[in-house]
Amino acid sequence: MKKLLIVLVVFLGMNMNAQMSLGGGLAYMNDAGVEINSEFQLADGMIAISPSLDYYFPGNDVTSFGINFDGHYNLGDLDAVNYYPIAGLNYYYMSFDIPAIEYGGIVISEAQSVSDGSIGFNLGFGASYALSDSMKLFGEARYVSNDYADDFGLAFGIMFNFGN
Repeated sequence: MKKLLIVLVVFLGMNMNAQMSLGGGLAYMNDAGVEINSEFQLADGMIAISPSLDYYFPGNDVTSFGINFDGHYNLGDLDAVNYYPIAGLNYYYMSFDIPAIEYGGIVISEAQSVSDGSIGFNLGFGASYALSDSMKLFGEARYVSNDYADDFGLAFGIMFNFGN
C-alpha cells in the first residue's frame, strides 16, 4: 500500500502540467459501495491514467475494497460526451470475522479474523459528460478478474477538473 502511494505522489509531481480530475460516486460489484476516483490526462487528452478506490458495504463484519489503476484511451468528444475503453490492474482486499462456536458451554472454535488480498486486471468501457469546464459526470462498466472476484462492476459519479 505504501509503494502505491509513493508511486502516485511521484506521478503527480511529474505531471503537474497535465489536467487532473478528482471526484467520487457510487460503485457496485456484488455489493453497493462508494468510489473515490481521479484522472490524469496525458498526450493532449487522448490518454488518461485513472487510479480509484472502491469501498463496498457487504455487512456482517466483512470489509471489502478494491484499488484500481486503469488507463483510458479517449475516443473523442461528441457534444461534451467522451467515450473510452478501460484497461488496468486492480487489488482486491477482503476480511471478515468468524465468531466463536460454543455448544453446551464448551468452546468448539475460538473467534478469529480472516483477511487476504489479490492482484488482478480490469477491462471495461466508460463515458463522461461535461457539465461545465470544471465539472463532469462519469459512468463506467468494468469486468474485474482476480482470485476473489470474477465479476462485472459499475461505477458512476461526478468529477471536478483542475489544471490546464
